Parts: sequence; structure tokens; C-alpha cells
Amino acid sequence: MFNTSENVKFLDIIGEAAVVQLRREDAAVFETPNGVMSRIVSPSALSTDMAVWEVEMKAGAAGPEHRMSRDQVHRSLRGRWRVVVDGHTELVEEGEAIFIRAGTLRRIAPEGEGGARALVVGLAGGRATMPDGQDRGVPPWSE
Repeated sequence: MFNTSENVKFLDIIGEAAVVQLRREDAAVFETPNGVMSRIVSPSALSTDMAVWEVEMKAGAAGPEHRMSRDQVHRSLRGRWRVVVDGHTELVEEGEAIFIRAGTLRRIAPEGEGGARALVVGLAGGRATMPDGQDRGVPPWSE
């Protein structure tokens, strides 16, 4: 059930590994025109019900306006984020987090010159839907 390649370190083995240490340099990385997502865990990488990844965007980039079918939490690890949720803009400072309920129209972008990095946590299986209703499926970094 667990990936036994060298990118994981099993810290406690009782039947299946109870604790697994993951190295940043071995994360699966997905690049889009808007940013870089580094998968931490998902159903295809250790977890059965969670999707956790880091997203990094350069200044001037922005994710597409979309809805997710699962709740998500975004925590700023570096920089400031501009989050437009159902037409209302929130600024998320470094160290702060924002909870976005499933089905909420959102657009997320770094605010300022240096870009930004965030940790995103959600339930596995979250599907992205565009404002016109087009189903874009489960993003590869969370499947």
C-alpha cells in the first residue's frame, strides 16, 4: 500500500508505517503557467483521504477563477496572498490562513513583488470547476 521508494523514510513500522518522513527534494512537482505545486501527500502518495501540497507563484501570476468540490485551507508560508472569494477580496499575510468552503468561487494570486508560497490542505478527490461549469477534474497534485 505504501510507496517504498527512497523518497520516504519509515519511522515506525508496525504492520504498515504509522509515521513517514517525506523529504522536500523528493516531492512530485507539477508546473502550470500560473505556479508550481509540490505534492506532500495525496491518495497516490501515502494518504487515503487527504491532499496536501505547497503552491509557489511568482509576482504577477494568478490562479484561474474556479470552484473546488471540497473545503480547503490555504496557509501563507512566504509572502502575501490576494484571495478573491465570490467577488470579495481578502489579503492573507505570511503565517495566516484562510478557509475556503467547497463550491465557493475563488481566485488566488500573490500580492507584491516577491511572489508567495502557501501550504494547501483539503480532502482528497476535490474537483475543480470553472465559472462556465466546465469540470476540470481532480488536479494531479492532489490525486
